[in-house]
Formats: sequence, C-alpha cells, structure tokens
Amino acid sequence: MPTASRLVAAAVLAAMGWCSSFLIAPLMVEDPPFEWFAQINAAAGFVVGWTVIGPRVKPAAKGIVVHGLTGAFAWVFWALLAHSTIKMLELSLRKQYDQAMEAVIAVFEIAFEDLQVMASGSVIFVVLGGGVLAAYLGAKAAQAFDKPGLP
Repeated sequence: MPTASRLVAAAVLAAMGWCSSFLIAPLMVEDPPFEWFAQINAAAGFVVGWTVIGPRVKPAAKGIVVHGLTGAFAWVFWALLAHSTIKMLELSLRKQYDQAMEAVIAVFEIAFEDLQVMASGSVIFVVLGGGVLAAYLGAKAAQAFDKPGLP
C-alpha cells in the first residue's frame, strides 16, 4: 500500500543513488561505467527505499539508524548485482566465457572487484548517510501524513 513514508524514503534513496554515482564513476578508471550507471543506481535506490526502508519506519522513530543502514546495504547489494550482471552480459556477448556457470560466477567476481573500487570514504559516507536520512525523513513523513492505526 502506498504511504508517505514509502514515497519519501524511495525519493531520498533514489537521490542518494544518483549522487553517489558521480562519486563512484571517477574511481572506476580501469573499467569505466556504462552510460546508464546513474539511472540504474537511482532506480535501485527507489526500489530499495520503497520496499526495504519505507514499510519499516514508523512515526515513533525507533530504530531509524538500523533501518537506514539496512537500506543502504540493500542498495549496495542490488546496485552491485545489477551492474555486474550488465558487465557480465557485455563480456558474454564478446565470447569471454565458455560455459554458463563461468558467466554466473563472473557476476560475483565483478561485483567484488567493483565493491573494492567504490570503498572510499566519501562514497561510504554518502551511502550510509543517505540511508539513515531516508529512514529519518520517511519516519517524519509517516508521522505527518500516515493515519494512525493503519499498518
């Protein structure tokens, strides 16, 4: 069910995904990101904000930091999975893999390499801060707009 907390958390996490893209892209010198990098990060942020953070935050503001960090880690997981799958498909079209299982394993290898590249202080600060901010503003939106007594 659409609620104000879901919408606000999704919008804030989408903005965090968009902004973090411009911090991550310069770090990827050896393998630059493709043209839809920021849009995919923003879409992953919107979906994670809507499904992970939005339903969990309540107006009582209990556990906001935990919900925000959970959303930030979920965004990192899904964004890495999406980007590494796209890179694997590009390499697969260039006939880099002999078997299907080799390509599936390459998804996780690529994701791990990208995680190491994006593990800089500014990126970590923006991602974790954006997750906590999404949870905080989602709780404030729930307090202001959601009717009490509804799940």
